[in-house]
Amino acid sequence: KSINLQVNSNANGLIGGRIREEVNGLPINDQKKYISTFFGANAFKNLNVEAFDFGNLTKITPPLKSSFTLKSNSYLDKVSSLFIFQLPLLQSVGASSLLTPATRYNDLDLAQIFEITPSIQNIIIEVPDGYHISEIPKSVQMENTFFKYQLTFEKAGDGMKMHREMEFKERIVLAKDYEAFKKEYLKLLDVDLMKHYIIGKDK
Repeated sequence: KSINLQVNSNANGLIGGRIREEVNGLPINDQKKYISTFFGANAFKNLNVEAFDFGNLTKITPPLKSSFTLKSNSYLDKVSSLFIFQLPLLQSVGASSLLTPATRYNDLDLAQIFEITPSIQNIIIEVPDGYHISEIPKSVQMENTFFKYQLTFEKAGDGMKMHREMEFKERIVLAKDYEAFKKEYLKLLDVDLMKHYIIGKDK
């Protein structure tokens, strides 16, 4: 019921600089906590960092190329011969109390809720022998005033490949646009956090 993750990260520009600033000088245990929270706060529970290499934390200009070996136990829910799991997206969007009110009277800074730096994720899901992905989900594309989002899938052996692109167009959502933003954001949340992807045991 566990999932093993081998992650290669290439952080450019401001996000690379911010990671360097926040991580450089931290004790090892605090670096592990940072990785667990930064990458897996919404998709994974009890994400363990088994090995990591942040790369060159001292240089400012080059992209920050890092690698991580992660593991999350009890990731899949077993129902009969099926295992149901949430998409293993790193830095997926999540619910927030800042989006709870039906109406806002001041502008909303999205950077207070989640990481808003444009991101691209390429994910390959491999499954153990004797299992397979029983259904390849339909790809999703969304674009509106607030963000551009793409999530595509294709079969890869008994597993599948996923490609995700996320770009927020503005950091600040004006109070007058809050209701429209919330409506679109909740659609995005449904896609990023849904659990309808199943690994079935071969007969």
